[in-house]
Amino acid sequence: MESEGVMSFDLSKDNVINVVILKSESIKEVWSELDTSSEDLEVFISPNEPYFRLSTFGPAGTVEVAYSKESDYVDSFQCKKEQKNTYRLNLMKPCIKALNLSNKVAIRTDQLGLLCFQFLMRTDEGIATFVEYYCTPNRED
Repeated sequence: MESEGVMSFDLSKDNVINVVILKSESIKEVWSELDTSSEDLEVFISPNEPYFRLSTFGPAGTVEVAYSKESDYVDSFQCKKEQKNTYRLNLMKPCIKALNLSNKVAIRTDQLGLLCFQFLMRTDEGIATFVEYYCTPNRED
């Protein structure tokens, strides 16, 4: 994948409406359960149950993985507004490398559905390092 330039996304505190921070091991398990033949990944975040859900819809059927905000895998859950967006699954595959090296992942969304994965990694010296991956939602024409 070639980059044509640096893009700037404004996911400042004022623009973020939902944040879920999870232990990376749980998201690694989820990626193995989701239907990778699906074109899209649906991300649902709500102040009510099921709180946080990832879903794929493929030829083999629907796969849904939901987290309670009280789950041992969830370090923090902040939801200002219920939100459901779909994203091209193949555009998310490059972030798997960062996920595999991370300890935690913050999943943030803004009002327009811009999705940010922020991966926390520790160097051999214990220094915290972050990798961010952004994805825009699918939009109907």
